Amino acid sequence: MGKLGRIAPIIATLFWCLGIPNALAEGQQLDEQSLNGLLTDNAGSPYQLEGELVLKTVQVEPGRAHLIYETPRGEPFKVVLVPKDSAEPHFKTTASFKIFYPDPCPENAACVKLLEGLAQHIAARDTGQWSLPPIPAESGNPSGSQRGRLSIADSSLFLFGTVLLILSLLFLPSLLAITYGQFRTLPHKLPILGIIGAGAVLRLFVMRHMVITVYMGYLLTDKAASLREFARYGIGSQAMWHHLFHFTTPDHTSAIMLNACLGILSMGLLVALLRRAGYGGIGILSSILLMAFLPVLLWSDCSDSLTVVVLFWTFGATVFAQEYLISRKIHHLLGALVWLVMAAHTRPEQVFFGPLFVLTVIMFQPGSIREKLKLPWYAWLISIGGFILLVLPQISLALDQKDQLIQLGSWPHRFAEIIPLLPDRWLHENALLESRYVPSMLLPLAVLGLVIASSWERRRFRLAICILGWIWLSFYYIDLSAASGPRLHIVMVIPAILAIGGLCEDLWAWRSRRWPSKPWIGPALAVACLGAVGVTMPPSLEWFTQDTNEWEEDVFFRAAVSTIDDSSFTLLRVGFADLGEADYTHQHHPDYLVRPPHRNGKTQAITSFIEKSEQHKATEGPVYFYLGLRCYSRERWNNEPAPHEYFRPACRRIMKEYDHTLVYPADGPKVVPNHGDLALKYYADRKTQPTFQLGLYRIGKRLNKH
Repeated sequence: MGKLGRIAPIIATLFWCLGIPNALAEGQQLDEQSLNGLLTDNAGSPYQLEGELVLKTVQVEPGRAHLIYETPRGEPFKVVLVPKDSAEPHFKTTASFKIFYPDPCPENAACVKLLEGLAQHIAARDTGQWSLPPIPAESGNPSGSQRGRLSIADSSLFLFGTVLLILSLLFLPSLLAITYGQFRTLPHKLPILGIIGAGAVLRLFVMRHMVITVYMGYLLTDKAASLREFARYGIGSQAMWHHLFHFTTPDHTSAIMLNACLGILSMGLLVALLRRAGYGGIGILSSILLMAFLPVLLWSDCSDSLTVVVLFWTFGATVFAQEYLISRKIHHLLGALVWLVMAAHTRPEQVFFGPLFVLTVIMFQPGSIREKLKLPWYAWLISIGGFILLVLPQISLALDQKDQLIQLGSWPHRFAEIIPLLPDRWLHENALLESRYVPSMLLPLAVLGLVIASSWERRRFRLAICILGWIWLSFYYIDLSAASGPRLHIVMVIPAILAIGGLCEDLWAWRSRRWPSKPWIGPALAVACLGAVGVTMPPSLEWFTQDTNEWEEDVFFRAAVSTIDDSSFTLLRVGFADLGEADYTHQHHPDYLVRPPHRNGKTQAITSFIEKSEQHKATEGPVYFYLGLRCYSRERWNNEPAPHEYFRPACRRIMKEYDHTLVYPADGPKVVPNHGDLALKYYADRKTQPTFQLGLYRIGKRLNKH
């Protein structure tokens, strides 16, 4: 009971920070993307009256949203959404909004019919969770979305994430001490440290640091920097990145560098984990060798992938749990709990897979399972009760996100619907079966590691880890795009590495009865296994180090924005208001590079600027237009062939209708090669549109229409 008394203040603090009733009270902030989704039906079409009033664009501003419709004669008709508690006169209401039209209805237009149907359409999808961007306390804020306009900075959920992060870091010295203790008595520790060092050099200085989530990393970084709304996957990484930006600046490169460091630390944690799991020096050396140099893991660690963060917290929690089984010290149990909760708040599926990974390792590592279950009653109370209570905010957030996706028609599948399709998905949508992602010998050797083992105890551990990895991999088929497969299927790459590491260790120790005078045969077979992986590695190395259009975009955007020195300005770039029908291309840009502390500007979609210009609304400060790769991309669906050429209509319109002067590069637009589609279908045919022109232009007066 004395131990419980010492930890009671910590547990009380954590539970106080839960704030479950208020955690999500602020609601989900509406932006142009979510508004488009709110207006879209299950077939992907926006709500409109065909032949009478056609939706042209949507705009979201502080305090209100505009839906711009057009009559057959080209006359605009504007519908306005304001908060339900607004004093504005209105026509209809929903759970979150008042709906009205401020201007006279165009002649012969079915305005009332449109609003009645529109209100019913929105009301069916609105449960009161939406909020519009708040009106700034001070006008003229150039940042566009800074701390003064935030909705979650002081929320209970963000406070909880911050406290959880601090507690996790307080346990880090203890975890490093455990890991150091495992290294001290480790056979072949110098080669293993050398491999980790080489892997660190590759991750920090050699591999390209880039966003790999089809521009979604920009959105996650922006949410972490501005705290405008909760990140979809959980408060864990959002809180971690936000506080990281206090020491650096809001920038995805800072988050990616942190990921690279976590990937390096994960190798050290894996050494400690495998040491407790009964692996010897050769098995650990082989596993770490593959983890350090596999291209898919290098690529993932040098990216914005949350899988890197999840594995770091999960490995750490497992090492703490392994240590608790031996030491029975309460702070090791608490460390496992806090780190496991942190993993769960990084991605929602870790509420399930995190504890399952820890239990799998502990239960199937050497030793009696029955003895491992003989824990003090308070250990079970803290482990089970504490974990459930501490992940309740994540469960609440995940269910809220699910409801919103269902309302927007964006929820992919139920897992029960995927189960009958799994055999086909395993064969045709499996990163481990594609040599461009994973060396072709990795999976066969992992299977061999399940067959060849020096004892049932060793085979049992490998088999359990691989079964868990396969279930974990299968879970992601709920919503798996071609772009996401490699980074998510890493959860099976790690078990495959461990199986091969165990295989190499058993082969190294094997001695032939037929040729007892040739003890080198076993070590030679172990080296041959690692060599087979290395020989089949070049296709994946080439794939993960190739130049991409997204990389060209990232580099040029940063260089272009850095040339703007105005005290305040507006940067036009492709946004959600510029999308065409059935065009779902992610339009997230690193807008935080435009805002303080980098620059003192704000960003705006091209179409939104043009609409305001037509209404004679002046824009404060100079206006720049960023001609980037998004002007040349449009996502294609099903079997739609690549167009011969493509240039987004909004980009063409701003270049055609407004005077513009090239600012960067000074000697003419930068010509970059069309690297083609990497995973998703975005770009025009490389043969007919082999290059793209990029540039930063200063926008002048509108040209006279003829």
